[in-house]
Amino acid sequence: MLNTMRLIAALMLSLCAVALGVPARTGAQEPPDVVVNQLDAAAYPELSAIVTAIDARGVPKPGLTAADFRAFEADAPVAITGVTAAQDASVPLSVILVVDVSGSMAGAPIEAARAAATQFVASLAPADQAALYSFSSTVNVVVPLTADRSQLNAGIAGLQAFGPTALYQAVEASVFAAVQAPGGRKAIVLLSDGKNDSAGSTSTAPASIVAARAAGVPVFGVGLGDPDDAYLQLLADETQGAYQRASTGGLGDVYGRIATLLRSQYIVTMRATGAADGAEAVLRIEATLDGLSVSSPPTAFTRGVPGVVPTAVPTRGTVAQPDASGGSGGGANIVLIGVLAVVAAAVLLTGGTFYMRWVAAREAVAQQEATVAPNPRLAAAQPVPQPDAAMIIDPVHGAGRLVIVDGMGAGDVVLFSSQPLVLGADARSGIRITRSSEVASKHAQVWMKVGKIMLRHLAGTARQTNVNGKPVEWVILDEGDVIAIGESRLRAEVVGPHPA
Repeated sequence: MLNTMRLIAALMLSLCAVALGVPARTGAQEPPDVVVNQLDAAAYPELSAIVTAIDARGVPKPGLTAADFRAFEADAPVAITGVTAAQDASVPLSVILVVDVSGSMAGAPIEAARAAATQFVASLAPADQAALYSFSSTVNVVVPLTADRSQLNAGIAGLQAFGPTALYQAVEASVFAAVQAPGGRKAIVLLSDGKNDSAGSTSTAPASIVAARAAGVPVFGVGLGDPDDAYLQLLADETQGAYQRASTGGLGDVYGRIATLLRSQYIVTMRATGAADGAEAVLRIEATLDGLSVSSPPTAFTRGVPGVVPTAVPTRGTVAQPDASGGSGGGANIVLIGVLAVVAAAVLLTGGTFYMRWVAAREAVAQQEATVAPNPRLAAAQPVPQPDAAMIIDPVHGAGRLVIVDGMGAGDVVLFSSQPLVLGADARSGIRITRSSEVASKHAQVWMKVGKIMLRHLAGTARQTNVNGKPVEWVILDEGDVIAIGESRLRAEVVGPHPA
């Protein structure tokens, strides 16, 4: 419930910003900013952070040194032991390029996306690597992580637009891929021109945000056409990335700014005074920019636990500006908070009922997932299932099988693992069901998750997927449960291996 409440709060702030007409960053209209994009606390009390510093024009600030930075764990000062420009330190970047290729991208949008992605690849340093993912109804690994520019460019040139938009699944797939990338600097650049509308997606908005937050990799979202601004902004806030809308003609400029920002990051090393005791802590980094002391949003971490990734509080950094009495000027902030509270109340009164119903439905899904994946870091560490490849039994999620009791293929046994298996009348389905008015082309799907069999109904309200005689939408199956679709009945069994 805590994650959902955080998402509600963050989304309400996003709605308030929209209602107040708060613009995206446009140069001098916003104060300087400092963002901790990544934080490594595995060797605590030694800490290492990837930091972005933006000046009042919205441009990455070059030439900063250790004298320009200060760090604090809670309120206790943390010693800065070094500050180096990432490129000067020869720390390579691993970036996952994610491109929406749904049908609405056809024509000028997909051409602009190809040109912008090609331009971005050309901007990478020789040691940098990139991967190319595309998504429409499903997520495809077009080019795995590589430094081969010709392979990346060929993959970009072959992108074609068709189908719906599996946005949430694309986010999960890309953050999982980023976790698997070599250590060092990492980033995800995600382009989307619409809202999630794929019935075949195995993810939800809350689940994808939780996975992205746990991965600790900044997501730089680019919205084209009619994107889901609230979701993409929340995704950027939760991962310490950024989100920006773009026109078709301006897409190359937006990608260019992201590339410039990634080339301008700093590596800040620090030494704290606490013990590597596994306790939760919060880090904040300040920098002097344009004569102002600018603070990053606080970043939570766990002292000395390998593989731990940050969970950033979804708020912008603040600027400490002395007032006449020598303190920090907070009057404007108080007024702004009051205005936000009024707007939030109005939003809740007018549209809150609908939104809370949506949250309740999503929470039900999240609670079911939490029973089989209580550790989002474990989930984030799993490899992305490869489409079109022979089934590999995932050592964490295990394997299951469906025994066809009645209907087409009676007596057959079909194995599956963490890659979803589609049940339906379509000839490409993993299990074919005799076509009828009761059976959709893609009727349902099953997959394994940490030793449990997941089932999701895909055929809408006009048709049913029954489990043990009762209609279901999304369910965790027990051993021996019987699925009924049309004239077919299938028995679910876990065959392992999976954790005890």
